[in-house]
Amino acid sequence: MTRKTEHTALSATFDRLLHQEINLLLTPDAGPGETSTVHTVRAGTKKIRACLRLVRGSLDRIAFDKANTLFRDCAKSLRTYRDNEVISEVLAYLNETGATDFDTGETDRLREILIAPPLPAGCDDALATVRNNIQARRTALHLSSLKIKKSDLTKAMRRTYRRNRNAFANAVREPSGINLHEWRKQIKVLEYQLHDLNTIWPKPMDGTEDDARHLAQILGHIQDLTVLRKRLKQIRPVPEGSPADSLLTAARRQRRKLRNEAIRLGQALYARSADDFAADVNRHWKGWRQILPAQPVIPPTKARARKTPAAHLH
Repeated sequence: MTRKTEHTALSATFDRLLHQEINLLLTPDAGPGETSTVHTVRAGTKKIRACLRLVRGSLDRIAFDKANTLFRDCAKSLRTYRDNEVISEVLAYLNETGATDFDTGETDRLREILIAPPLPAGCDDALATVRNNIQARRTALHLSSLKIKKSDLTKAMRRTYRRNRNAFANAVREPSGINLHEWRKQIKVLEYQLHDLNTIWPKPMDGTEDDARHLAQILGHIQDLTVLRKRLKQIRPVPEGSPADSLLTAARRQRRKLRNEAIRLGQALYARSADDFAADVNRHWKGWRQILPAQPVIPPTKARARKTPAAHLH
């Protein structure tokens, strides 16, 4: 396979991955198995940003920054709506895991106390604004003319894995909400980027994507519990022995349990050095050289996208 053919195959593949995810974001209804439309859109923006980071070596800095900022701001604009959903979900999660045993009435009363009042702009309006902003820029979001190189993708994966290891080390040293949240953000990037590459390689990279996904889910539960605790602490006072007090205690206990489990999984996932991880990524390209992935089979749930003319994303 010539270098030119490799560039063409990779750019076409990543362009398809990117626009497949954009199409999901612009679909009015939530996808199958998703919690909600807000969750679908926020998750989609993160998958796209992970994709942009993966091919960042083929984009110029201005082009990358503009696209990355677009999807970051879209996700931020929906955060309050998502936090309200999280309250309901985490109450159900704590009951399902046996961490709490509230009856339906107690759960409903807690939900009413904890859910923030509606914002002036409704959720539907916020989603419409996000989709309009993305639609207005989508014609500029094309990767098919880029000269994407395998070496740039390997470097991007080394960088992602190194950031994951650093975030993990910080969380172990000081398991604060900020450090655990940063670790979760980094593991999601690793998961999404591995998914993109596993759609290209003939043989997936062992079980690293599954391990990253499992760890991301645990860290997601920890973040949800953090949101719940912040809302609970806004209640003044929290009467001792009240359902709210019991919920706060249960949230602390469950968070500690999940944090210990996450650290155990992290020790296994980050056992390799960043260089060893990159070498493993590089080995997977050898099998890909024998196959021209003109039309790879891409599951309908993920996406991602860095240094060529800035005009591509203007």
